[in-house]
Amino acid sequence: MIGQRVSLEWTMGAAADDAVSAPVWAALDWDSPKGNGAEWDGATGDNVDWDRPTWPDAPHAQSWEPLHALGNANAEMWHIARAVAIFCLAFLLITSTTSTPELDVRIMARTGIEAALVMEEAAWQADDKALYDTLVDDGIELRWINDWRDLWRLELNRRQDFGASLSSIEPLGDLFEARVIIARPSVDWWRSSPYVERRFYRQTARGWVRTLPAQSFWGVEQTQETAHIIFSFMARDAVNVAPIMAQVEQIYVESRRAFHLPPPSTTQKLHITVTPEMIRRWYYNRNQVLITSPIVSKTPVELSEAEFLKQTLADLLVYRAIENASVNNQANFYRWGMM
Repeated sequence: MIGQRVSLEWTMGAAADDAVSAPVWAALDWDSPKGNGAEWDGATGDNVDWDRPTWPDAPHAQSWEPLHALGNANAEMWHIARAVAIFCLAFLLITSTTSTPELDVRIMARTGIEAALVMEEAAWQADDKALYDTLVDDGIELRWINDWRDLWRLELNRRQDFGASLSSIEPLGDLFEARVIIARPSVDWWRSSPYVERRFYRQTARGWVRTLPAQSFWGVEQTQETAHIIFSFMARDAVNVAPIMAQVEQIYVESRRAFHLPPPSTTQKLHITVTPEMIRRWYYNRNQVLITSPIVSKTPVELSEAEFLKQTLADLLVYRAIENASVNNQANFYRWGMM
């Protein structure tokens, strides 16, 4: 039988040598496993449970537990395990702050893109188009630049706060994809604020410039159909188009029914193309609809890209239904009904 020292917690009387406490105090020498003055729960001999003594004759004592319900061997294992855990935590803290080439590149990219945003705001406030041009990659078409500079339509006296903040960046080959939140209200009445722009930046000799991803980023074109609509989109946009097709189909059918229009054709279907090209909201001609991918659109912060695409298409389909139902559509009378 192995003897063990037991530590106890109790409430003593006014003095350690009072009539009640003295026997208890004298019983604290636990070099012997059975000690003095304690009664043990359980049987005697080899079946004794040494871990839970009781003190029936000590009126001042309170119920207590040993400081460790473990034996010496288990206590040692506990200390070893705790030491190992502390070592592992320290190791993780040290290695998590250790510089790596990937981390260095990310930090450099974030710093450079944030600097580009500061310069963009300065160019906007000063109406300095030459400075802005240095922040845009070579070969970007003017229609993209005009969309990126939509806030430049504000009068100079209203250009106090651009409100651009860098939310996150992710490497994309030799580019970095940046999510930029624009808090400044848009000049387009149909856009809500704040909104998110998925931007693409490339490092050049003159710093980090805004650019567009290569065609390979978008993947191959895909086509899927519902009862009345053909959807064409790039592989990159499959996650935005596929979940909303059934809902857009229902909106198309219900909007025509609501305005007492003939049901949509099942032979000459409406063809919606979600394209990575800049369309400026949407374009339609008869049964052909073109709309810019939400990936390169200004998306309200509270909406996913898929939800934003669905709401934009719903707006278009209702717009067309009102236009077709209005005898005054040539005078844009239908717009007042929507507003």
